[in-house]
Amino acid sequence: TLLQQIAVVQVAGPEVLETEDAGDSELIRRLAGQMAPETVQLLYQIAVMSRRDLALAPDPRTGFEMALIRMVAFHPDRLPAATPTPVSAPPTKQSGADITDWSAFVGSLNLDGAARQLAVHCALVAQSPFEIRLSLAKRNGHLLTDNLRSRLTAALQQQLGAAVKVQLAVVEAIEAVADTPASRQAQSDDDELQQARERIAADSNVRQLTELFDAEVIPESIRKNPKSPSRK
Repeated sequence: TLLQQIAVVQVAGPEVLETEDAGDSELIRRLAGQMAPETVQLLYQIAVMSRRDLALAPDPRTGFEMALIRMVAFHPDRLPAATPTPVSAPPTKQSGADITDWSAFVGSLNLDGAARQLAVHCALVAQSPFEIRLSLAKRNGHLLTDNLRSRLTAALQQQLGAAVKVQLAVVEAIEAVADTPASRQAQSDDDELQQARERIAADSNVRQLTELFDAEVIPESIRKNPKSPSRK
């Protein structure tokens, strides 16, 4: 409830506390200013999922303690150091970081060659702090070798956290994999090529030549230069 109230204040402003029974308004206002909105959302989701699984715990106390430990585990930089040390620990990736743009996220992954081809042909189906689900069109199923799956999984866990489970399924439904980095790039290339054809057709010198020699521009003859991706 506290996390929900903090999230409301972050979205609607502290004025909402004046019209609702929000308990300790000062505490909520202070935490809303100190906590990142994405952190509040993550902790709320952990709390809800932990409450759902409470019946599976050996006893309520254990389930509650594990919920709190899980919250802290996703933010290890907030843990007090056990013993003083002169060596700084490397920064830890935050598990379950929200992926708002799959294409841009794929570009940040440490992948190359066939492993990158696998990633760009995948579509993001769903994501939670504990799992990421991807789909791959059946026509690209040849990319899903054990080696490439392992490399993609390792790259994703490097960015999202080692505890995140990666699920990748081959599907036949076209709409399930319509939005992939590869399809976006292909659409971008098509748009640029169409714009190039329109510019050439509208060019005054080209128009003079076509009128002078009674010629025509064949659109299909205008293609992307494979040696220079930025030139048409």
